[in-house]
Amino acid sequence: ALAVESLLKRLIDEQRAGNPNAVPTTDAYNCIMEGWARSGEGVFAAERCEQILVAMHEQYMEGNTQVQPNYESFKFVLLAWKHVQSSQFKDYPVRAQRILEWMGRLATLQQNNSDNAQEWPMPDAGLYEMVLQSWARSGRPDAPPKCEQLLHHMAKLYETTHHEPLRPRTSSFNAVLAAWSKSTSPARAQRASDVLGFMEVLSEEQGDDVARPDLVSYSTVVAALARSNDPQSGYYAERYLRHVETAFLQGQQDLKPDTILYNSVMGCWARCTDKGAYRKARSILDRQITLYLNNNNNEEENHGDTNNNNNEKGAVSPVATPQQQRNMKCRPDVYGFTSVIGSCAMAGTSNKISSDEKQKAFGVALSTFQQFRKSQELFQSSPNHVTYGTMLKACAYLLPPGDPQRTKWVAKVFRMCVADGCVGDMVLSKLRECTTPPVYKELMQGYTKHTLPTEWTCNVHEQRDMYRKQPSTTTTSAKSTTRGSPRRRAEV
Repeated sequence: ALAVESLLKRLIDEQRAGNPNAVPTTDAYNCIMEGWARSGEGVFAAERCEQILVAMHEQYMEGNTQVQPNYESFKFVLLAWKHVQSSQFKDYPVRAQRILEWMGRLATLQQNNSDNAQEWPMPDAGLYEMVLQSWARSGRPDAPPKCEQLLHHMAKLYETTHHEPLRPRTSSFNAVLAAWSKSTSPARAQRASDVLGFMEVLSEEQGDDVARPDLVSYSTVVAALARSNDPQSGYYAERYLRHVETAFLQGQQDLKPDTILYNSVMGCWARCTDKGAYRKARSILDRQITLYLNNNNNEEENHGDTNNNNNEKGAVSPVATPQQQRNMKCRPDVYGFTSVIGSCAMAGTSNKISSDEKQKAFGVALSTFQQFRKSQELFQSSPNHVTYGTMLKACAYLLPPGDPQRTKWVAKVFRMCVADGCVGDMVLSKLRECTTPPVYKELMQGYTKHTLPTEWTCNVHEQRDMYRKQPSTTTTSAKSTTRGSPRRRAEV
C-alpha cells in the first residue's frame, strides 16, 4: 500500500510541475484504498483509507471532477474498518457506520437535485451488511440494538428510494441474528427468535423470498438458545429443527439440516434436566444418522451406476461427487455423540428422577458410547478426551456408589481412554469423582497427573497443557495414524 501511495504522490508532483498527462483519478485513489483495506494493518489502514476518502471529497468540492468518490471508494473504506479487530479499537463499527451514513446523505441530497440525480452512488445491501457484520462481531453490549436500528434504517431508505439493490435480504437479517447470538444479554435468545419470526412472516405471509430464512438463520437462533439459561430451550430448538427437516423433505434443498444445527439442538437438550430430555437428544442423533446413511446409500447406488457406465467406456470415476460432499455436511461427529452422553449424565442431577430412570439413562449413554466407538470409520470421527470424561461423568451420576456395574464400567472406560491416548484433565477429574482412592490408584498404575506417559495423553488437546512434554515415539505415531480421522475438540 505504501509503494502504491508513493507512486500516486509522484503523479501529483508531476501534475503540479506542469505535466498535462499526469492526472490523478478516482481509480488511482481507489487502488490505494484497496491496498490499505487488504493490507492487514488494522486501525492504521482504516484511518488512512478514511483520510484519502475525505481528501477526494474535498478536491471534488473544489472543482476537481476527476477524483469524485464513487461506490468503490466508500466500499474500500468500509472494508478496511470491517477488518479491524475489536481488541485494537472498540469503536470501529461506529466509524464504519458514519461512513455509510455520509454516503447515504450525499446520495439522498443529490437525488433531491433534479439537475443531476445520479451523481452520487446509493449504498446497497452489501455495504449495509459490511457495517452490520462489523457490529455483530464487535462484542459491544450495544451491538444487537445498533444492528436492529441500522436494519430498520436500511428498510426505510429502501421504501423511500425504491432502490432495489438496497432491499434488505436474508444475509442482512442474519447479521442481526448473529449479533444477538453473540450477545451476553439475558434476552438474546428471545430477541433472535423474534427476528427469525419476522423473517418468516415476510416470507410466508407477504411473499418476500428475498428475506426468506435459510439454514444459517435457523442455526444462529438455535445457537443463541444453546447459550441461554432457558429451561425450555431444548423444546424451542427442536421445534426449529423439525421445521427445517420438514421443509427439506418437501423439496427445499437449501434447508438440508447440517451437523452444526443437529449438534446445537442436542447441546440444548444436554443442558436440560427435564425427565426424558436424554431420550430427546438420542432421537435427534438417530434422525441425523438416518439422514446421513440414507443420503449416502442413495448416492452410492447412483454413483455406482455411473461408475459402471464410465468403466465400460474406460473412464476413471472421481473420488467424491459434489452430492457426496454435501452429504458430509450432515455427518454425525464427536460433538453430537458426546452431547447425547452428556444429556444422559444430566438426568442424574435431578432429584425428580427415580433410580430406575437413571438406569435407563445409563443404558442410553452406554449404547451411544459403544456405537460411536464401533462406527468411527463410518462417521470419520472418534471419541476424544471430552467424550471419555463425559462417559465417566455418566457413571458417577447414574450408577450408585458400590454398584458392581459402576466399578466395572469405570475401569473399562478408563482403560479404553488410556488405549486411545485421551487421558486429559477432565478425565482424571471425573475418574476421582466416580471411584474410591484405592481403585483410582490402581487404575493410574502408579502415575500422577504430572507424570503421565505420552501414550496416555497423545490425543489430548485441552486449552491448558497440564502434562509434561515428551518426544513422540514410533509406537505412538503408528497408533495415531491407525486411529483414522484427526482429533476434533468438543465441549459439552
